[in-house]
Amino acid sequence: MTKIAILGTGPLPIEQDNYIYSSSNRTWQIAKALLEEGHRVHVISFRPTRTKDGVRINDTELRQYSEGEFTLDSVEELTHFRNDGFLRDRIEASGSEAVVGVNVFPASRSAALEPAIPFWADMNGFGMGEVQIRGFLTGNNQAVAQGWADELPCLVRADCFSSASGPQRYALIGELAAIGRLRPETCGYEFVHVIPEGREDPPPSGVRPTVLDQLPEGA
Repeated sequence: MTKIAILGTGPLPIEQDNYIYSSSNRTWQIAKALLEEGHRVHVISFRPTRTKDGVRINDTELRQYSEGEFTLDSVEELTHFRNDGFLRDRIEASGSEAVVGVNVFPASRSAALEPAIPFWADMNGFGMGEVQIRGFLTGNNQAVAQGWADELPCLVRADCFSSASGPQRYALIGELAAIGRLRPETCGYEFVHVIPEGREDPPPSGVRPTVLDQLPEGA
């Protein structure tokens, strides 16, 4: 059993919140797989900032959950997740022997901590391709600069990577080559592994859908 810290996006599906993101699903996908392999997993997931009527909702509560070999810190983005000292303290307190950043922003936050333990970056998606489209739609290059600022620290510091598909894997290998990580010393080392997207199906509700009673016979 290895003690593993995961930095990711919340809320996780198990929190049964009224909203969820694909990046939240990805965080739980990785965490659950590691738990099922017998590891001890401590997740620090940030709740993305929300607004109501144009005003930021200030939810700075640190919510903690524990069950068996799984522990969760559900944290606020600005107060906790962008706080290097807080993240280092929580990772150290969990006794983690490795850290995983799931999705580009959490992986970038993991890299910023300059971890002395092994670091796995799950670069879910093709970030620079996505920010290129965002820049095209907005008419400026700010998104490209921010995307590279998030991605470059991961490329430099991570010991291994994962992507969601073969094409994304090849793009990531190209980026690693561009910054000089494909060297004689790393020849034959498998930097990037493919982990396809997964989703845990919710349990059946046990309630008969009302639409079935409205369908004509034989439909």
